[in-house]
Amino acid sequence: MNAGRSAVVIPGARYGPLAGLLAYVGEAALRRDAAVELISWRPPQDLVLEEAARWVSGQVTPVVAKLARPVLIGKSLGSFGAAVAADRGLAGV
Repeated sequence: MNAGRSAVVIPGARYGPLAGLLAYVGEAALRRDAAVELISWRPPQDLVLEEAARWVSGQVTPVVAKLARPVLIGKSLGSFGAAVAADRGLAGV
């Protein structure tokens, strides 16, 4: 593993970090010799759009804080992780 490369895979509301498209991007990061952190979650059933960004940030921030300069990769609900990336000057997909 390259200590300087890492990626955080952020799932959708009902689409885990090892499903289809996220599995492929995680594999691509591994093949680039990156450490890959997979976030798994069960969002609250009553989560409303207006609160989604704050909820996702609360899930993503502790994972990102452990890593030097990860790339954040999110799908649907996980795309709210882009705010965490922007706040820290990180790349996000």
